[in-house]
Amino acid sequence: MAVIFDSLPDFWIQRSKHWGDWLQEVAESEGKRLGDFNYRFHTDDELLVLNRRFLDHDTYTDIITFERSRGSRISADVAVSWERIVDNASRLTTDLGDEVDRVVLHAVLHACGYADKSSEEEMQMRALENHYLAVRPHALLHVEQ
Repeated sequence: MAVIFDSLPDFWIQRSKHWGDWLQEVAESEGKRLGDFNYRFHTDDELLVLNRRFLDHDTYTDIITFERSRGSRISADVAVSWERIVDNASRLTTDLGDEVDRVVLHAVLHACGYADKSSEEEMQMRALENHYLAVRPHALLHVEQ
């Protein structure tokens, strides 16, 4: 198992040290084994190019998960817009740490088989995100940014 964060903004480096263990606990709670997750952080414009190229979507997004799981071992390459996370946290008046944790978690939930295309799927995804955010390790709740 490897959880790698590439081009991570400096203000999340301390926080990222706790993500691997937490994500492994999430996977195990979902009956899965955490494999390799490669997170690469991009600007909005960089992620927009990927969104157009791979998903044919002409919109900004916070995350694209390229899931590559095998059986119960989940793995993915994940493209994340750090600018979108910062903007969403501000727009939604959400703590920035909560928002980045939600996005990092979101990729693992996709790899576990959860979708968010329909309104019902999106409600289930939000409920799972809220559940796992509520049971995050204490260390993630007290990381300065």
